[in-house]
Amino acid sequence: MAVKVRGTSRLNFSRLLVIDGVEHWEMTELPKIEAAQDDEIYQVQQEDRIDLIANRKYGTPELQWIIALANDLALLPNDLKPFSTIRLPSNNRVFNKILRQAAKRKEDR
Repeated sequence: MAVKVRGTSRLNFSRLLVIDGVEHWEMTELPKIEAAQDDEIYQVQQEDRIDLIANRKYGTPELQWIIALANDLALLPNDLKPFSTIRLPSNNRVFNKILRQAAKRKEDR
């Protein structure tokens, strides 16, 4: 089966395997996202979800995995606690470093 995955999805950095007729994602270890001076510190609002924050910050909800990795969160909306603060890596670092590192790890496998 052909699967179409957008370039910013974390699945783009993984492989789809078929084992005994069952599809499985072989997940690539994604790069660790350390704190940096150009990170934005964001205070979570009551109505926030990780995908909505990613969409506002990076232009796509698919990059929620960036926020999750940067803050040691699961990809679950209820992981965000209202009025807590989270780190949002800069757009420059996300698009010019983190996504490229993830793609390189996939290539190196």
